[in-house]
Amino acid sequence: YYFGVQESDVSNENNHWKSKIIAKYTKNGTLVDVFGSYHPSLVGSGLLYNYANLLQRKDGDFYTTHRTSYQIQRFSGKNGTLVSSFGVLSPYFKQSDERPNVYDSREEKNKINTKYSGVDDAFVSKDYLAFHFFNIKEEYWVTRDPNDQENFFQIYDLNDKYVGDIILPYYPLSMDNDNVIYLLEDDNPDQFKVGMYEMVF
Repeated sequence: YYFGVQESDVSNENNHWKSKIIAKYTKNGTLVDVFGSYHPSLVGSGLLYNYANLLQRKDGDFYTTHRTSYQIQRFSGKNGTLVSSFGVLSPYFKQSDERPNVYDSREEKNKINTKYSGVDDAFVSKDYLAFHFFNIKEEYWVTRDPNDQENFFQIYDLNDKYVGDIILPYYPLSMDNDNVIYLLEDDNPDQFKVGMYEMVF
């Protein structure tokens, strides 16, 4: 079993990038190994919102992404070494050096969080890696509707080559092995609706 982690014994809020980010456990909960590292661009950054997202491929390799970065890393599932580091800055990906402080008010945090893109879960199929990022709109803070944010896929093939960007009409929930993506068209409990869309390049 594999989990994303932050090692408290070797890192803290002032040097979080020193931590490994992937932990391997047995079924009994015994720690076997830790591996993987923060992307070099995050050295010296603040901890808030920079935790690692983890996705495993069918061949055992792992993709790691971070909450405010367009950079992607791939680590070997066999020995934990870095296989590749890649990422193309999309014209839709907003960047800002401004970050909220953990002690800021919710209103202050909300205002700052609209200035840069956020990174959500990625998905992998037999052909592609779909890197999901989003831009929060002001109305999201009122409705909390995931469709009140701008959602995007950045697509790479399984050799880490950039394929293209997709502007999504709705929030993505999943992608199956045959490149069909499942989008949340309506999250109203009385009208809940998920659409299936085939991704073709």
